[in-house]
Amino acid sequence: MTTKPTALVLMFLLAGCGGETKKPSVATPIDPLYELIVSDLAKGEPPVLDFVGTQVWINPEFCNGDSLFYRWSTEIEMDDELVEALQRASEQTSPFPVHGDFGPDGRVTEIASFQEDFYYQDDNTQVDAKCMIQFWRPGYTPDGNRAVIRFYYGPSSHGAVGTYVFQHTEDGWKIVASKIDYYA
Repeated sequence: MTTKPTALVLMFLLAGCGGETKKPSVATPIDPLYELIVSDLAKGEPPVLDFVGTQVWINPEFCNGDSLFYRWSTEIEMDDELVEALQRASEQTSPFPVHGDFGPDGRVTEIASFQEDFYYQDDNTQVDAKCMIQFWRPGYTPDGNRAVIRFYYGPSSHGAVGTYVFQHTEDGWKIVASKIDYYA
């Protein structure tokens, strides 16, 4: 019996399937846009006086659901292409890159509840953070030259959502619009 070369190649490729799956040895890379957001937020004033730190605390899980639900008071103009990019991003299920580097201004840490940290902390307790955020997955336009990222922002007594829009240039990604929307 003679085996055709195509069949041999196919048998060779299939021989590697079905074995034990190895975990990657390197950390999931951080999207550079996250570091731009964290760096930008670290430059601003903390939302409440009890937050006295210099680092932005980042919850190690992506937000679930559609970030467009929190769009009613955003003054940032998002065209259809960016809105569709957010819709596609909300359908993704990729894990959060917890072992990556968010830059010197970010610290990945569990955040039980943005509202609890605002309402239930002792009056004399100071929190060693600038603010707290939890990202939704980033949305990219089909050409890859524009992106939008949304995130929960805190502390805030009634909740807040941040929106950042980016443009890719020959010098890298640039923030072209940003806003934190506080809800009453």
